[in-house]
Amino acid sequence: MSYTKIGLGIIIIVVVLSTIFPRTIEVTGTEGLRYSGNYGTLMTMKSVDGMIPYNVGSVTYDNIGSGSLVAVFQKQDARGTLTVKIKRAGITLKQSTTRASYGAIDVTD
Repeated sequence: MSYTKIGLGIIIIVVVLSTIFPRTIEVTGTEGLRYSGNYGTLMTMKSVDGMIPYNVGSVTYDNIGSGSLVAVFQKQDARGTLTVKIKRAGITLKQSTTRASYGAIDVTD
């Protein structure tokens, strides 16, 4: 068995898992907090304006695409906490939180 075959096998597994379990972005924080943001890959950036819902506590964005993922979000209020998580199959890969007045955060994967 050669290292080339092992490397190729690992790449195939990663591609298959990425297709079966795509990444999602979960935005959580203080209920009622307004936010805006941009997320996606270099070829598929999307802009959003939202609010952390009452009684649910999070908003999830999916259908992101493959490649390096960037998520940049900003609080539209002085109060509260905003957290952005990049997840795959329910597992948090990266996350960032801000409590700063009108604070902005970015998360990359």
